[in-house]
Amino acid sequence: MTKRLWMVLATGAVWSAGHSAVLFSNLVSDGNTGYDGSALIGYSNADDDWELVARPGSQAQVEHAVVRPASGWFGDGSVRRWIGAESLRGNPGLDVPGDYVYRLQISLPGSFDPTSEEILIKGRFASDNVGHLFLKSYSLAASGYSGSLVDNADVAPPYGDWKLFDLTISQSPSLLSGSAGAYSLDLFFVVNNAGTASSNVGLLVEFTDARIQSIPTNPVPEPATMALGAGALAAALARRRRRA
Repeated sequence: MTKRLWMVLATGAVWSAGHSAVLFSNLVSDGNTGYDGSALIGYSNADDDWELVARPGSQAQVEHAVVRPASGWFGDGSVRRWIGAESLRGNPGLDVPGDYVYRLQISLPGSFDPTSEEILIKGRFASDNVGHLFLKSYSLAASGYSGSLVDNADVAPPYGDWKLFDLTISQSPSLLSGSAGAYSLDLFFVVNNAGTASSNVGLLVEFTDARIQSIPTNPVPEPATMALGAGALAAALARRRRRA
């Protein structure tokens, strides 16, 4: 497991501890919240693949524990559970209003070449309250949510609905961290706990597809298409000769 440095962001103190990057090949299942790749993580236990990197300054709890579904949330799935800003306990609704930022670091294969290959990732997430997905960088900026925002803030869901994401990262090495042979990809989920009173914070993420493929090149015309084109060119030349 790697060690991360302590950081300070505008939203308040940030907790950091040992976290391991998820291997891209294991992203579907192991990257899901509340799942370790082979079994559901028990309630009140931390999901160490996910890191709570920012929270409101007055929020005392600094963990990223697996929490029981609160009222109105989706129920647990066979390969996913909710995580929250809790510290080794259930989810009694003591999270203060503000923005909570969770990071998932994905380790790409050492052979990955961003000049010839592209990354495709699909999945869905739900949050309490509204959540937003960023690639590599984000800025809360007085809740202006700027940076490499993936979803449309106007349609980001509350906890009672899924938000689908379908990412294609092609010829965009600026969205990657690291260098050749050791690239990684950071996903940031910003969850806003709305209102003025303390309540529950939750994030539920499920990946459905993750693959790396060659960047498509310009398609070669089918033989039939080429024949039609050649025929049209010959007819045009014949008409020009008759007019001469």
